Amino acid sequence: MEVKIINGRGINVSDEGNKDGPAFVLANSLGTDLRIWDRFLRNFPQRYRIIRFDKRGHGLSDISENNFGIEGLASDIIEILDDKQISDCVFVGVSIGGLIGLQVVLNRPDLVKAFVFSNSSAKVRDKAFWNDRIKIIEKVGLDAVGDSILEKWFSKEFRKNKSEELLAWRNMLTRTPQRGYLDCCQVLKHTDLRGRLDEVKVDTLVISGSEDGAIPPEEVIEGTKGLPNAVHETIMGAGHLPCIEKPLEFRELIFSFLLERELVNRN
Repeated sequence: MEVKIINGRGINVSDEGNKDGPAFVLANSLGTDLRIWDRFLRNFPQRYRIIRFDKRGHGLSDISENNFGIEGLASDIIEILDDKQISDCVFVGVSIGGLIGLQVVLNRPDLVKAFVFSNSSAKVRDKAFWNDRIKIIEKVGLDAVGDSILEKWFSKEFRKNKSEELLAWRNMLTRTPQRGYLDCCQVLKHTDLRGRLDEVKVDTLVISGSEDGAIPPEEVIEGTKGLPNAVHETIMGAGHLPCIEKPLEFRELIFSFLLERELVNRN
């Protein structure tokens, strides 16, 4: 763990693996921190460098003191990568993490050689949805809506068979600072990158979960159909966070995609 002062605030960054190896950058979803990648990284090939981070107002990172948009979140990551002299990374983003990655690709295509846009869309729901989400959390808090959010995150089977583990993920969500969570809701409310998808030239893997209640597969497909160099895959039985629920299938999809395009070596 290291804390980098970026754009005037402390951002929690994890930099693991082979510092001279090809880099993977992993971006978390709304209401989560970098621990959602632990299973995905279990027995990960040691030749790679892994960059994880907590976005503003999440995990161990500072809460922002001013308004910011998707550009602000993307600028944090760009500064991290420039500081560490990382380019040509594989960027894997889930949900809002995918939107952050999309903005990074648009702003600095030199930093990303392949993009995994998972359980996300260039436009996530409409403003009315986010207005309602913001209003109810301001009124009753995250804890009161925690169960309903987890129902959208995880499949029915996972919730049934992993009920004890679910408590930990619920704690992660509900202990997210309310200000940090709502700030990112505002980002999602105002972000619409559909008109810029044709600018994305890097190879892109779009992933959805068949049981995703937050951004269902049809919304993922509709919100990414303008990407010129993209393929779409659905992980059956997975909800909104396949890196937690189906980490092996998730990783296999990503490496199959990268190997097919000779973007990583087989060794």
